[in-house]
Amino acid sequence: MRKVRWFGVTWPFSMFTLAKRLKAVPFEDERTMGFEVDRARQDYIEGRFFERISYQETVRDPRGTEYQFERLAFNSVEFRCSTSFPQLQVADAPRSTKSFMNLLSQATDFEMTIDALRVDLTKWIKAMERSFPEGFRCDAVRLSEFPFSEFAKARVEIVSSKDVREDKSELINLGKLPYDRAQLRFKYLGEPICLVITQDAVLRSENEFPSEVAPLARDAFVTSWEE
Repeated sequence: MRKVRWFGVTWPFSMFTLAKRLKAVPFEDERTMGFEVDRARQDYIEGRFFERISYQETVRDPRGTEYQFERLAFNSVEFRCSTSFPQLQVADAPRSTKSFMNLLSQATDFEMTIDALRVDLTKWIKAMERSFPEGFRCDAVRLSEFPFSEFAKARVEIVSSKDVREDKSELINLGKLPYDRAQLRFKYLGEPICLVITQDAVLRSENEFPSEVAPLARDAFVTSWEE
C-alpha cells in the first residue's frame, strides 16, 4: 500500500537550519531512531526517518515449555518538509507517526507547531479531475453523516459503475450530504490509477503509482484549499 498525508506546520527557522538539526540526529550506532536527509534546498527538505523496535517473542513447545526470543522490527517514514503549504508531507508511514513527530519536534527544540488538516473533498475531487482528466471518475464515496433516524446517523458507502456524482437519487443528495472518503479512477500516462482520498488530507492506493502523481495530487490539494 502507498499512503501519503499532509500537515500544516509552522517552522521556527529555515530549511537549511532544519536540515542541519536533522542530520545531527542520524540513525546510527546505538540510536533506536533517527533521520537520513536525502536532499536539502532553500525551500524544502526530503528525507527518511527510521526506528528500530525490539521485543520479546514467546514460543511454546508441545510440552508447554516456553522459549523467549529477542526480535527486531524496523519502521520507516518518507518525509518532505517545505516552506510552502502544506509544509509537511509524510509517506508510507506505519499506523502511528508518534515517534517520527516527537523526534522532529525535538529537533526543532519543540518550537514547531503542527496542525491536522481537513479538506473539502468536493473541491479536492474537482481539482484532481483538472489534473488528471483522462478517464477520470469518482466511483465511490463514503457519507459520514447519513441521517438514519431522528437521533442517529450512519456511515454509508455508495459505489457506482460510473461517476457517482452523476447519479441522481431521491434518497441521497450528494450535493448536500458530507462525505469523508472518495475513490478516484483515471489514467496517467496511459496507465490506470486508483486512489482513495480522505477528508483528513490523506491519499492512498493499494498499488504503486508513478512518483509524479503525489506532487500533482498535492498541487490539487493546495488548489482546493485556496478556493
